Amino acid sequence: MSRSVEYPVLIIGGGMVGLYTAALLAEAGIACCVVERKAYPTLDLSELILESRVCALNWATLSRLKRLGAWEHIQAHAGMFRRLCVWHYKKKKPLLFDCADIAYPALGANVPNRVTVEALRRVCEASPLVTILTDYEPTRLIDNSDHVVCVFSNGESVSAELLVGADGLHSWVREQAGIATSIKPYSMNALVSLVQTQRPHQETGWQVFHREGPLALLPLAQAHTCAVVWSQSPEEAKRRCELSEQERQQELQEAFGDRLGPITGSKQAVAIPLSYHHVNQYVSKRVVLVGDSAHRIHPLAGQGVNLGCRDAECLVSELTGLHRRRAPLSSSTPLQRYARTRRVDNQLMLRSMDALLAYYAWQRKAPMASSLLHKATTLMPPIHALCMRYAMGIWGATLLERESHAI
Repeated sequence: MSRSVEYPVLIIGGGMVGLYTAALLAEAGIACCVVERKAYPTLDLSELILESRVCALNWATLSRLKRLGAWEHIQAHAGMFRRLCVWHYKKKKPLLFDCADIAYPALGANVPNRVTVEALRRVCEASPLVTILTDYEPTRLIDNSDHVVCVFSNGESVSAELLVGADGLHSWVREQAGIATSIKPYSMNALVSLVQTQRPHQETGWQVFHREGPLALLPLAQAHTCAVVWSQSPEEAKRRCELSEQERQQELQEAFGDRLGPITGSKQAVAIPLSYHHVNQYVSKRVVLVGDSAHRIHPLAGQGVNLGCRDAECLVSELTGLHRRRAPLSSSTPLQRYARTRRVDNQLMLRSMDALLAYYAWQRKAPMASSLLHKATTLMPPIHALCMRYAMGIWGATLLERESHAI
């Protein structure tokens, strides 16, 4: 039997950014419905979860997760990183970013994707203002005079003042809204794996740049366990995925070096295609896009989820103002303001990552010039600190805000 229900906000996509948006809306007193195509897997958070598919959550995102009540579910599974050590494979001296240099307890944390989703799901399910529907397949959008209606394959439908597309890279919402996107393949895959190291990771992210792309070892909750994200050609990624565990860890050891001693494990290697994409518009009538539905970035600096969370924060800030004035949540001016704000911020990060990739590729062509730039970043504290604060999402934070957001 078909039925139809109505909410102020409908969110298609119940991943990290979709659930984060819902939690922020509930905090603001705005009811919403989250629709996820598949049922959530059962996850026991009482046992330590170590996985290669992780999200790097920066300090600003961690602080808001604590405020929302999600951090208590995440903390035991979080690999805090307090330093980032970056070097070029031809140079021994690294560039070091340390949270102590700007008086912060950490740069952020690496958390298994499933843990972050589960923590946010629990926060949302605890709120009477959030309804979560799973195993719902959207099939059609109907734009009425004052509502948008989403029809599902089971015959049910949900209408809302505003539809939020948080359904990822291959967004159904984006396609239905007719929003075009600019796509640029990186001609790279990320080979993702989990390894053990002889020496502890020291709560440090380790990243070495090679000709084929960056290789990162990311600290997890166990002192000798790291997630590997290795950017390389699709052909090399496929070849390495097919190697034996011993052969793959030998190649990984040669590429990374001996900073953490012998590397073992390298199990369950998966190759993920990498691409840049950015939509031409974030808003269309009563539809707005957040997260990977709107943009995708190279995992070089681990900023993908953080940018999506900033989308959600900016959008909910605009919707909160409308809600307090009892104005329609699809009002054009606030949504266009959201679109302009997020386009500028996301474009800056997207271009910064492209520039960083180009810089390390340039090193082999102009080693003297690139060496001077490297020294400038290292020796000029204001530049060094600005890079960290920008990546952490706290470039405008005051000392009082730092203390109030302590993890």
